[in-house]
Amino acid sequence: MMFSPELMRRVLAYPIEKALKSFGYLPVRRNARALVFICPFHAEKTASFRVNRRSNQYLCQACGAGGSVVRIYKEFENIADEMTAIAHVAHIIGISSKELRLQRNVPRQLTYAERMDADPARWRAKLDWQQRTRDDRKAKLLRGEDPW
Repeated sequence: MMFSPELMRRVLAYPIEKALKSFGYLPVRRNARALVFICPFHAEKTASFRVNRRSNQYLCQACGAGGSVVRIYKEFENIADEMTAIAHVAHIIGISSKELRLQRNVPRQLTYAERMDADPARWRAKLDWQQRTRDDRKAKLLRGEDPW
């Protein structure tokens, strides 16, 4: 199951700056767009870990670590599952367990393969179309024409 888009927006809007401060990391420099930290993922002397305030994303220019607030909690708390990390951040924000359970029961959208499996006639028609296209291109090549 997935969480609803509204819950995901609320979770991803939680500032990374607050998450890093809760783990004891303070910004080295601040400017209008970004905060610069010492990277928590590797040992360094020069700060290369930037948090973009507008997009609420982080990127370390030295080690390449990057992501959102969910990824920060996933790495620091050693959480293997992304859904658990989302639930963890949701609890920090103040979303109740009951609301979290209700939001979790949102049906997910089907993948392309699942939609095709649900409608075999559509799948067959697509395969037939692809085969006809290949045959047409071969015929054009044999006639010396441009197949595209």
